[in-house]
Amino acid sequence: MSIFCNLIFDANVLTYLYELGLLETCVKAVEHPFTLDLIRDVELKRMPWADVVRREVGVLSLDEKMMEDAVSFMSECTGLSFYDAGLIVLGKCFGFPVFTEDKKMIRELLRLGLKHVSLLEVVEALVSAKCISCGVGVDSVDAIASKLLPGRYTKDCERLRKSFLS
Repeated sequence: MSIFCNLIFDANVLTYLYELGLLETCVKAVEHPFTLDLIRDVELKRMPWADVVRREVGVLSLDEKMMEDAVSFMSECTGLSFYDAGLIVLGKCFGFPVFTEDKKMIRELLRLGLKHVSLLEVVEALVSAKCISCGVGVDSVDAIASKLLPGRYTKDCERLRKSFLS
């Protein structure tokens, strides 16, 4: 069962999923997982989970016009990297949600009226689809609240924890 049809992953959420032990499960639970070719072919070579991602995650490339748009986004949003801007452009061009926890990217996605998916949404979807147990869901939201994104989702993590335990 897929939790999302199409989803564009940024490198940070791939790292978070790896740290939670959910990378392979999540990638398999998304019907069409994608990332930017620059991330997959350059950034992921340095990571221990590159083999899983290389086999399972499709790549989307930026054409010349998309690269120009990415540079434009970078100039409009201070601190946005080319990778981040490229992911936003892909989300805009293909209409796919972008799976990210990067605050600058989220702000830009919202400004453009584009969909983003959070780590908590994915954990909740994995539990709902029975891809992971409620116990793994509890462990995941506890790790998100205490280690991966402390302070960001405290109330939402508490709510999910309670729902997974009931």
